[in-house]
Amino acid sequence: MVQVQVRNWQGGSKEDLVNFVRRKSDVEMQSVRVSGPVLFGSIRKSDVQRVGRCDGLKFAGSILSVQVDQGPPGEQQEGNNTVQALRQFLRSRYNPQVKMLDLTNMKGDPLLQQVGVFATPSTSSKMFPALMKIADNERDLVVESVNLASNNLQEVSSVTTLAQSFPNLKNLSLADNQIARLRGIESWRHKFRNLRELILTGNPIIANEPTYKEEVMKMFPRLIMLDGNMVRDESQLDVLKLPLPVKHTFFENPDVQNVSSNFLTSYFDLFDRDRTQLLQLYDDMSMFSLSVNNQAPRIITTNAMGPHSWSSYIPMSRNMTRISANQRQTKLSLGPQAIGNAFRRIPETKHSLVQSPEKFAIDVWRTQGVRQPDDTGIVVTIHGEFMEGDQVAQRSFDRTFILLPGQMGNMIVASDMFTVRAWSGYDAYKESDQQQQQQPPPQPQPQPQPSTGGPNNIPPELAGLKEDQLMVIQNLMNQTRLTPQYARMCAEQANFDLNQALALFQQSQQQLPPDAFAN
Repeated sequence: MVQVQVRNWQGGSKEDLVNFVRRKSDVEMQSVRVSGPVLFGSIRKSDVQRVGRCDGLKFAGSILSVQVDQGPPGEQQEGNNTVQALRQFLRSRYNPQVKMLDLTNMKGDPLLQQVGVFATPSTSSKMFPALMKIADNERDLVVESVNLASNNLQEVSSVTTLAQSFPNLKNLSLADNQIARLRGIESWRHKFRNLRELILTGNPIIANEPTYKEEVMKMFPRLIMLDGNMVRDESQLDVLKLPLPVKHTFFENPDVQNVSSNFLTSYFDLFDRDRTQLLQLYDDMSMFSLSVNNQAPRIITTNAMGPHSWSSYIPMSRNMTRISANQRQTKLSLGPQAIGNAFRRIPETKHSLVQSPEKFAIDVWRTQGVRQPDDTGIVVTIHGEFMEGDQVAQRSFDRTFILLPGQMGNMIVASDMFTVRAWSGYDAYKESDQQQQQQPPPQPQPQPQPSTGGPNNIPPELAGLKEDQLMVIQNLMNQTRLTPQYARMCAEQANFDLNQALALFQQSQQQLPPDAFAN
């Protein structure tokens, strides 16, 4: 590894800079730290040229200065000698017949002593990660068992990279070390998913932790043998039914189901037909953002459309991994006017939520503390697909709404996060035929009048109106307490323009009879 020094980056955050370098060079800097005006990081020597291309690029309004310290020639030669010694040590400790890597008593190995990898605490801490890095590049090194006995280990932090190099390890020995507590092996919890045998004999943990057997079994869910004793019946491991069955929808209770179902049906109908009518659902504190995830996997079938340009979305995309700190603020739409401007920039869409509900996954639950500590709102997440324009492109999307009750009983969209990605189908949330057969057929439930002006339970006075007209009347009723009959008359005189209808109401409020208002 070599050290990188980056200067003139203070216009963004440390995370912004690391992401910027990764995007421009396809290299992930390691061990990143900041000292004064300089950001330090480590990269592989093979990546020096690619990272060097970032020198002189503009980042957050400044020109980056990138310097790579490769060390003097003497140090490079010394490093090469160490690498060769580690590779030779690795080969000498590997038994291909049993696929075992014997790493017992590494400090006592003459070859490692000769190159001085344990001469100082600094070189000692770097030795094992370097050894595993070499192992990663040895393609014919197939390892199922590792013996780390007699290394005076008090914890596994110094050898934790073993889990990265050999994640499918089956047998591991930590015998005759100094591991005294369970926290000494905690960093390997859930790391070796296929580990079937572990040896801890000769460690103080056996005496210090009476329940270590149960805890170790939790850390390694497929462990069969512990210290030479069987702790699980191997034949029963695959009986576990994991993962959990896929559920197409989740509603916390029938109330939120009714509210969210009506909301989504009306919302996406208007989003496809006339987005300006939806702005009544957003107040001055409402927030909207759109993000493009153009790295999401795209499903390829004979019927699928090919890749399409993201040019209509990228300028307004608020993808946090690809924009600066300043853009995170400028690309957040706040209030109906800004949200309306954003809606106008989104290409025309067609959602088939009513016609093909199986293509959408919906989860709804209650939440608290949205704007005030005592707020009670509803979180509505929906995953699905839409057609863009006149069958021009097919895309998948994820959208999360946070709904709050308005002052007059209507629903307000407090937050609206919209992610667009390449079309990926809907197999991810498709329930199996067996699941569907086991579920009882859905029972029809009475639907309350939707706050977005849906067609359910429409009063006789409002019969025959379109959904967008119903929405105007619903909002007018909520803000004025007018009865459906008088709200319709007012809306019709204003040509179903809500602002004009409210102005007419203010002008004639004193002349209206008492029965014009709901009790």
